[in-house]
Amino acid sequence: MLSDEPSLNIKLSVFSELYSGFHIKAKKPNVYKSYLDWVNDAVIFTKKREFMKDIYVYMEDAKNICSNLTKIYDKKMLLHMDIYDHNIVSDKKEYRLIDPKGIIGDPIFEIGQFIFSECCKNGVQPQKIEIIFNNLEELLNIAQTVLRQCFYVETLRFVCGEMTNYGIDCDDIEKINFAKSVLNAD
Repeated sequence: MLSDEPSLNIKLSVFSELYSGFHIKAKKPNVYKSYLDWVNDAVIFTKKREFMKDIYVYMEDAKNICSNLTKIYDKKMLLHMDIYDHNIVSDKKEYRLIDPKGIIGDPIFEIGQFIFSECCKNGVQPQKIEIIFNNLEELLNIAQTVLRQCFYVETLRFVCGEMTNYGIDCDDIEKINFAKSVLNAD
């Protein structure tokens, strides 16, 4: 598993190589939910739950950012949407992705999830974030502004999913606050 690799730079390189070559166009895109649908579902969920009313404002912001990004990044590709270092495995020759979710959208939305998994999945690790943005900007030729927006949207979407299953805890709030500061480049 890529999680066994200690070098962040190697992890970013492996992700970038995979990212650049595995998306395919959906033959029947209407059969699948879109990434924006996923984000909208999280907005609706937070709006309906009293205990999540404070999170709803952030989720609504994430939806607006995602909606704006889909106007620019509008490919209808099959997305994996579970890209983190435990789902990237090697047979000693090459790395492969396992356990896809099958969502439609622009590949740009895969990036936010990978960034989230590298710096937030096991607690916020702010020391990694600028290294990740600098490397991915160069490796993928995508502006840091866009990378920051994708990270913010995916952090909110993922954390809302976690809250759905487990309720709100301090770690979730820390991740949201961190994502907001990263979005604003604080």
